[in-house]
Amino acid sequence: MPSISEAAAAFTLSGKVISIENVPVADSLIEVYDANSHNVVGSSKTNLNGFYSILIPKGTYDISASPPESGGLQKITVTNQIITYDTKHDFTLVFPSKNVTVTGNKIPGSRYIISLVVAILILLIVIVVYIYRKNKLASPKVPDNN
Repeated sequence: MPSISEAAAAFTLSGKVISIENVPVADSLIEVYDANSHNVVGSSKTNLNGFYSILIPKGTYDISASPPESGGLQKITVTNQIITYDTKHDFTLVFPSKNVTVTGNKIPGSRYIISLVVAILILLIVIVVYIYRKNKLASPKVPDNN
């Protein structure tokens, strides 16, 4: 049983665990590890509303939130959290990223089509510049009324 002075030096770490869709994640395991020794100093599961609360002594910790396996969400860990007073830390869990592989064939002649489009754009720019210069030179000069 901890002494009164040890109990007085303990702080509450609490918060809420939600999914990326802002839905509470019940039964997530919150574990607090000593940042140096990596020993677990406290743990708790979230309630139906996603809330947790753990009593821990002051120190520097790594804190992880592990969702239930059935939810498909990814575990998250925050490191080097300094606890010197009652602290609230919420977690937002996301789905693991998935690598997507695109397969298929290139469009035949796609390089040719891109080159043709670029050539047409350059030609249009040259024509516009030519017309602009031609109109600028052909415009009548307004005599000075001085």
